[in-house]
Amino acid sequence: MSEADLDAVGAFHAGLSFPDTSGLGDIGGSVFILHAGSDPHVPQQDLNAIWEAVEAAGVEYQINIYGSAVHSFTNPRLGDHPSQGVDYDETGAGRFWAEMQTLSDNIF
Repeated sequence: MSEADLDAVGAFHAGLSFPDTSGLGDIGGSVFILHAGSDPHVPQQDLNAIWEAVEAAGVEYQINIYGSAVHSFTNPRLGDHPSQGVDYDETGAGRFWAEMQTLSDNIF
């Protein structure tokens, strides 16, 4: 874990596997995870594990799941390749951006 003094940290389209969660209790800021609900690159057990770890550590967190979206659903350059686990979702991307602006306004 880093010793950085941060107000918040966010994970977007991230892998959520953490080999060592022992330092999570030292996080003083908020953790935001915005995640595609059908992301084949991040197993559900990884999402569940980080959820349980931040909860157990008493970290302030928010996890938003974007329904049937797949990995990198906010990137229009990736096109439409859901069989490869990537697919731009214009509606989901718009919701994601609005949520990011709200989070940013609340923190900064």
